[in-house]
Amino acid sequence: MVTTGMPTTRKSSSTTKAFELLETVASAGTAGASLYDPAATSHVAVSTAHRYAASLLELGVLEKDGGGRYRLVDITMTKKVCRSRPTCSQPSSART
Repeated sequence: MVTTGMPTTRKSSSTTKAFELLETVASAGTAGASLYDPAATSHVAVSTAHRYAASLLELGVLEKDGGGRYRLVDITMTKKVCRSRPTCSQPSSART
């Protein structure tokens, strides 16, 4: 589980579960992780892990290979075009 040093009162929040999914995918390294791995670690249904992964894929934080395994994307070097949002969540160095 991701720890920030701040007291937590909502251990079942969507944000916490999404970060737990990211942490599990990150720990899998270049081999990637199936959705069963983060679902088991985060104690969520595979369908819930799939919804989180779909959102993270759309945001450009995860990538999915042909075998269905997920890996983290290096978002510090990613230049993503923001089409549907008035403000872009890219690092300022990636904005044009």
